[in-house]
Amino acid sequence: MNLLGAVISVLESPDSASRFKCQAIVNREASYLGELRQAQGFQLADVVEDYVSLRKVILGLLTEEVGIKDIEARELEWLGLALDAALKATVQAFHEVDRDELLELANLDSLTGLPNNSHFWLRLGQEVARARRYRHALAVLMIDIDDFKQFNDAHGHLCGDLVLKNLATVVASALRTADVVARYGGEEFAVILPETDAPGARMAAERVRQAVAAHSVVGSDGRQYSLTVSIGCAAYQGNTMTAKDLVEAADWAMYTAKKMGKNCCFVWLPKSGEAHG
Repeated sequence: MNLLGAVISVLESPDSASRFKCQAIVNREASYLGELRQAQGFQLADVVEDYVSLRKVILGLLTEEVGIKDIEARELEWLGLALDAALKATVQAFHEVDRDELLELANLDSLTGLPNNSHFWLRLGQEVARARRYRHALAVLMIDIDDFKQFNDAHGHLCGDLVLKNLATVVASALRTADVVARYGGEEFAVILPETDAPGARMAAERVRQAVAAHSVVGSDGRQYSLTVSIGCAAYQGNTMTAKDLVEAADWAMYTAKKMGKNCCFVWLPKSGEAHG
């Protein structure tokens, strides 16, 4: 049923109860129309203008094409209420879509387009709870671009921003679609690896390391640069481990990789508390 048909159903309903039921149909159709027009790229002002035009022509459509004759004042009142409710439902649908888009944007890092730090912690908390409940494997990678401060000082922050944006794509491309790659802060990325144990995390980290090392980044000055990353890995160890514990373990392993020469991956092992390549 389209919106016009839904409005007609309001007029044709013989009693108030039926009309209120039909009004719900109008609202549903109008809400769908709002979502459709939003998806098609219409602005809310365009849709409001459509409703104003609809008010002007609806009477003629009903009397001439549909065959409804002698519409009384009370019928016009019902029609006006139906159109008002439809417009309200459409506006609400627009706002719901806008709200979802705003929430999505709020969870993204504006430079790289990756999930931001806040969203990373939200997702990690969810994944830790799932791993604890179902006894599933889970791992985290902490990735830091080697000598990035010196790179920024030498080539400028604009060039550094382009490098960050480019490497974000390289890191994400080296991982599975199910993995969550986030910008943790500055030149650090964090990765959530669902259903992944420590050896699996080590393999994923090595794929990322190799992909970054093999990639040439074009800076804002048009020159090509090669950078490397140091990566720390940590796997979830059971009910006593929290999301914070997991990140701290991976972060510790990452800093150990830095100390051991950079451009390498290290895995945190819980028994010894040490990182191993």
